[in-house]
Amino acid sequence: KLADQGEPLKVFVYDFGTDDAFTAGQSLESDIIAKAGGHNVFSDIEKTWVRVSWEEVVESNPDVIVINNYGDTTAEDKIKALKENPALSGITAVKEDRFVVLPLPSVFTGIRNGAAIEYLAKEFYPEVFK
Repeated sequence: KLADQGEPLKVFVYDFGTDDAFTAGQSLESDIIAKAGGHNVFSDIEKTWVRVSWEEVVESNPDVIVINNYGDTTAEDKIKALKENPALSGITAVKEDRFVVLPLPSVFTGIRNGAAIEYLAKEFYPEVFK
């Protein structure tokens, strides 16, 4: 179903951070995103997890932000913080309110990976999966 979608959506993975962002580099999460029709904008970094500046996030101008959901900070709080960050106000994902919440265990090797790919594909391309 995704073969006709053209260029993959640019995806920024937000794990945590306020002064900077902790995100996925070359990782299973990047592979899952790719199989769902997206491209992790930081997948070229040769670390599984990495800190990047908000300026780097702005330069990448993601279409979608995937929120890794775990721990004491809720996904809703993370989304609120991203929306309130003035540096991010001009990026496509924030302007179009394109946030996708993904439970963190979905990006660890295991039986949840297939479901994560399907879920992300439906969130990335809802018009294809009507």
